[in-house]
Amino acid sequence: MPQVAISPQPRLQFNQNGVPLAGGLLFTYAAGTTNKLATSTDSTGATPNTNPIILNSNGECDCYLTAGLLYKFTLSPSTDTDPPTNPFWTEDNLYCTAGPVIPYADADGTADVVTASYVVASPVLTDGYLLFLDIATPNATTTPTFAPTLNGVLQTARTIVKMAGNVNVALAVGDLQGKVQLVYDLPNLKWVLLNPAGFAILQNTAAIKLPTITATVASNALTIGAAAQYMDFRSATIGSGVISTINATPANIVIPTTATLGTTNGVQSTLLILELNNAGVAELAICNASGVNLDETTLISTTAISAGSTSASVIYSTTGRDSLPFRIIGKIIITEATAGTWATAPSTITPTLSCALAVTATTALNAAAKTLGDNSLSIANTNYVALAVGSSINGLGMSTAGGSTTMSIATGFALDRTRVAIINIAAFTKTTASWTLGSAGGGLDTGASLGTASTWYYWYLIRRPDTGVVDLIFSLSAAAPTLPANYTQYRYIGASFTDGSKNWTAFTQMGREFYWSTPILDNSGAGSATASLLTCTLPLGRKMKAFFNVSVENNNGIGATYISDPDNTDLAPSVTVAPLAGVGATNAVATFGHAVGSIACWTNTSAQIRHRELTTNNLYIATLGWLDLADSNL
Repeated sequence: MPQVAISPQPRLQFNQNGVPLAGGLLFTYAAGTTNKLATSTDSTGATPNTNPIILNSNGECDCYLTAGLLYKFTLSPSTDTDPPTNPFWTEDNLYCTAGPVIPYADADGTADVVTASYVVASPVLTDGYLLFLDIATPNATTTPTFAPTLNGVLQTARTIVKMAGNVNVALAVGDLQGKVQLVYDLPNLKWVLLNPAGFAILQNTAAIKLPTITATVASNALTIGAAAQYMDFRSATIGSGVISTINATPANIVIPTTATLGTTNGVQSTLLILELNNAGVAELAICNASGVNLDETTLISTTAISAGSTSASVIYSTTGRDSLPFRIIGKIIITEATAGTWATAPSTITPTLSCALAVTATTALNAAAKTLGDNSLSIANTNYVALAVGSSINGLGMSTAGGSTTMSIATGFALDRTRVAIINIAAFTKTTASWTLGSAGGGLDTGASLGTASTWYYWYLIRRPDTGVVDLIFSLSAAAPTLPANYTQYRYIGASFTDGSKNWTAFTQMGREFYWSTPILDNSGAGSATASLLTCTLPLGRKMKAFFNVSVENNNGIGATYISDPDNTDLAPSVTVAPLAGVGATNAVATFGHAVGSIACWTNTSAQIRHRELTTNNLYIATLGWLDLADSNL
């Protein structure tokens, strides 16, 4: 039985457009090949997964990799073929994060007839079997062979080849030298060289998947560094789909004093670290996380870093470059008392290898929620952002204890109303005082304090595109708040109501549904045989789907009501003809009682519903809560 280790996450989950990729297909191959390589369903390694693995309804699967083997993963939609023809992505050279060290040995034999001896967990050569080898003398022919001895058993000599696309091709003279990694291609009976000369690897480890990022401050300057790592880049020719791979240590980039990069005094900022491929030479670049299009399918140009580098929408590097491929390799979160005086070290340094593709919905969401972590992501192609987020809000739940001047907003993100930026924010609180920057500050857009008691206010996520600073504000306006200077992007997220003391009225929120902690009796009196409008304790200025408990007196054998949206046609209730009645009862005996039930109905923008009864018997309506889609069209 093979030794196995869990893949980089205990359970893998995939999504598309923010929705779990139910039924998606995960193909697993030997690294650098199209030969399927099995994974296991659990840590025993006894039960192999299907290949492809079919994701469950949550877009999840358990995936254990065989220790010592390198894998390639390809993710496809449920409708794709086998082999896949329309994958979302392919990731190569994946390996176990636990388990035994991949076998390593010094080469014996000659330059073109290579041998080596290993002590291994399993001496059986399976597809994807990986060995490390240190070769002193480069190959002199294009068809060298390799015959390893595994636990004293000499294996058959096989030709060493390399990959060009998905095809095995002959080596070039000198390809086989230094510390190399060979993976066994069982169907073709070949050893595949994964790193021809020029692609050094580290002894006893696989190719680095995440770079080591350093960020230090000294003499009011910020110095960023990155360790060597394998990095795939798109071609420097836009019309070419050829991928180039380099492995080099980029020189540090120094952000000098007074170079603010668009940051603000005392405000937390996120800076992204990029690696450029300058004709095979790795170079670092840096930019503010706001206001920059970081679509890795394109090429970028940079500006030479200097003391005057103060823009949040410019990418800076040590030397200005034109039209180079790039990758995002990390981010730092940093707050400086005086912007441009780099005296406080970053609070967070995060290595990451993103794939910032503005052209897919999944990537737009992932970039907003994961890669950047705070502030926002500006996207040049708003059509794709609309596809990614639409009118949805992720997180940003509102809560208050009631009888309090403080409102709490949970971590989350949303698309701004113009569909230009995805804005996200960490957990925040705001008081009923006039607006000031930051959590725990005031949130009122105009005036020093709240006006009339028992009033609706409307909450907005707001952002400055010039600096990327994000905050919250509330307003009497259900459509557009009065924004602080330089804040031009905003998104409505919900409404709240003050009590007689100008404190917030308690409610609970579940998703986009809001429920009063204490339901409110909005009607108690005679019903109406003709259409009658009732104003409910619900947000004004926007259509809401309201939830009610209703009671109709059943006196003299009859009692029924039909509650409807005032924007729709008025219809009479009935016990036999559509639309019937929402709540009611009839009987042949002149008895007194109540018909009770629950109703959900859309309001108009005046928080009104329409009701109409069979008789004028008393009608009672208690407002329980409302659904607020927070859509600009409602």
